[in-house]
Amino acid sequence: MKSNGKRLLWVYEKGHEPRCSVPEAEAYQKDFYSFDKNGTRNVDTERWSAQLEKRIAQLITELVSSKREPAGAEKTCLAVFMGTMYTRTPLGRQLGDERFQTSHFAEAQESCCRRH
Repeated sequence: MKSNGKRLLWVYEKGHEPRCSVPEAEAYQKDFYSFDKNGTRNVDTERWSAQLEKRIAQLITELVSSKREPAGAEKTCLAVFMGTMYTRTPLGRQLGDERFQTSHFAEAQESCCRRH
């Protein structure tokens, strides 16, 4: 959604009426998914997310324009995307730091983000 050339989004906050806002006015943290590794900033997780979002945007556009249901690997990609978005929170980051290694993301990327 756009207004006066600015991108807008709807904000649903517990205990408040839904409202329209700009992304820059909502909570975010720069480099939230990056981390220091041997003195160097590692952005592999953010790159993986960006690739996934790009692929899913293409897939959703394709599904809408063709008016068809997702099939096979497309369902898996959509499920990975939805699960990833569900956990992109401070708690999800904390749990990820505690339980996962970057290699898990690389494996998921190999199976999901390539063009089917």
